Amino acid sequence: MERNKTLASLAVGECGILSDVCHPSPDMARRLRLLGFTAGAKVVRVGSSPGGKMGAYEVLGAVIALRDVDAEKVMLCSAPSERKGVRNNIG
Repeated sequence: MERNKTLASLAVGECGILSDVCHPSPDMARRLRLLGFTAGAKVVRVGSSPGGKMGAYEVLGAVIALRDVDAEKVMLCSAPSERKGVRNNIG
């Protein structure tokens, strides 16, 4: 059985369609939804931190940095795809 894809599992340059925010903290789940991480939204991972514990994601035209522990709580409903011309690191 394939493990559910999460925002954190995207490689730099990959896209996905968001399915749900399953964060255990209601406040953080609400904050993520207010930032645009809602069902049906297209998201692209545009960068990663040098230490590899954070990612930058483009959603609704904005780039948002999230810790991987939070991005693991954002579920994807479609297979990722390549997007050309994206940045490859944060900094």
